[in-house]
Amino acid sequence: MIAPFVHLRVHSEYSIVDGLVRVDDLAARVAAMGMGAVALTDRVNLFALVKFHEACYAAGVKPLFGADLRVQSAAGDEGAAESRLLVLAQR
Repeated sequence: MIAPFVHLRVHSEYSIVDGLVRVDDLAARVAAMGMGAVALTDRVNLFALVKFHEACYAAGVKPLFGADLRVQSAAGDEGAAESRLLVLAQR
């Protein structure tokens, strides 16, 4: 038996730089693959949140909400490298 799998870092069309998947297509595909949930973690925004929730509800998939944030080591440190931090919401 295969263990359940859930994607926890997915960028949609609302992640301007690197997202390609449309929110409606994501929910439909996840449902078709038999996955019970999927996380949407667009880069530095939550613009797709309502559309994602509605699409997942219609497809029978549990939506997980999050964001891929940019963080820097020190305020005002122009030479500091930028990192990414994945944040998932829990209720």
